[in-house]
This record gives sequence, C-alpha cells and structure tokens, in this order.
Amino acid sequence: MLKINFLKTFLFFNSNFIIFCISISIFSNFTFADETSKLLIPNESFRSVEQKEREVENFAISGLSKREWRKRKCYRNMVFNIFYYSKLCPTDPQMCRHSYTVEELHLYKRYWDYLLQISELCADGYVLSNADRSFFAHSSQSQVDAFIEHVKKTRKKIINYDDPPSKIIFNSNAKDSQKIKESSQGAHGAISPPSTREIIDKDELKNKEQQLLDEERKIAEKKKILLEEKKLIEQKKKLNELSEKIREAEELLETQKKELNF
Repeated sequence: MLKINFLKTFLFFNSNFIIFCISISIFSNFTFADETSKLLIPNESFRSVEQKEREVENFAISGLSKREWRKRKCYRNMVFNIFYYSKLCPTDPQMCRHSYTVEELHLYKRYWDYLLQISELCADGYVLSNADRSFFAHSSQSQVDAFIEHVKKTRKKIINYDDPPSKIIFNSNAKDSQKIKESSQGAHGAISPPSTREIIDKDELKNKEQQLLDEERKIAEKKKILLEEKKLIEQKKKLNELSEKIREAEELLETQKKELNF
C-alpha cells in the first residue's frame, strides 16, 4: 500500500514537472518568434529559417540592443550604399564607397558619424532611398540635422518598433529596396557608380589611401612645427621682457650713482 501511494505521488509530481517544462518551452518559442521581428529593418525579411536562426544567434552574441542591431544593419545594408554618391561625401565618391576608407582614415571620421546618425532613421522604421542623395549640398552636421528633420516631418514610419511584436506589420516598398539591392556589391554592399564613371582598380585605391595617409602625416608634422614656433615666440617674448627690466634697472642704478656723485 505504501509503495502504491509513493508511486502515485511520484507520477503526479513527475507529470506536473513535464507539463511545466513543456509550457516553458512553448512560451520561450513564442516569445523568441515574436522578438525576431524587431531584428528586421524596413523592406527586409528572413530568407530562410536557417538565416533567421543564424541572425538570432549572432544578435545574442553581439550584446547589442535591438535598435543598435537594426542601426548597424541599416548602416551596412542601406545607408552606406546610398550616400557615398552624394555631396555628403567630403571627397571623391569613389573613396566613400569603400568601407576601409570611411571607417579607418581620420579624414572621414565625421562622414562616418553622419552615416551612423542617418542610420538611426532607418533603425526607427523610416525608408531611405537613392533619391535622398540630392538633399545634400555639402558635407556638414547642419545638413544632416536638416535631413533628419525633413524625413521625420515628411514621411511616416513603415514599421513602428514600439508596438508589440505581434502587431508589427512589415509594409514593403520592394521597388526602392530592389533598386538599392541590385546595384550593391562589396563587403558592405557598396553600390557601383553610374556606368559613365570608371571603376578604379585596387592599386589606384591603395595609392589614393596612401596619399591621404601621407597628407595626414604632413599635417601632423606641420602642427608640431607650429607648436614649436609658438613656444619659441613665447620664450623670446619673455627674454625681451627680461632684457627690458634689466635695462630699466641699469638706468635707475646709473641715475642713483649720479645723484650721489658715486
């Protein structure tokens, strides 16, 4: 009798434990499935279950928030590809279409920051397109601020990431998205320039990058020389002031000698 009661108790707790585990698993999968929608950027969808699983895994490893994850994807897959061929690029567009140039050379530090600021629009659900290139007359923070304000005033988000995951609807603008996708290439999907422009080869790119590095070194050397000159000027000024004080002291001493017939 005791064995039977023990067996019933064991089966009761064991069955409850199994039900609990299944419930947790279902809840986790449901939450997992819902949250993946917030990893997608406008006009994007998962190509396959495998690609979806890889992205979720990479996101978990990254330590980024969902918005930062979208911002990084917007930069690499959208914004970088659009604005290299605009006046926002501070130099030759051919230089701005290479990620190494933009992200490694000090000359492009501000431009890189401008792109990241614009990427926040995409990460918040706004659609950007090649037509946005024409907005920029020059490369400056004021132009970026004006563009961000323009987009927020004249466009609606096609995705509201503040909504619960189950309510997020991905309205696709396949036409604009496909235009950018078809013309992209390279590690960051950098868009090829119009056919009327020649594509520079790798050797020419390396030469231009080396020229920029040489210019940066020359500027640093000139700055060092200017600082040394400034230091010398200050020292000369102090010497002149000291010489003037010595002369005044000598004149005063001579005057006192004359008064005393010394």
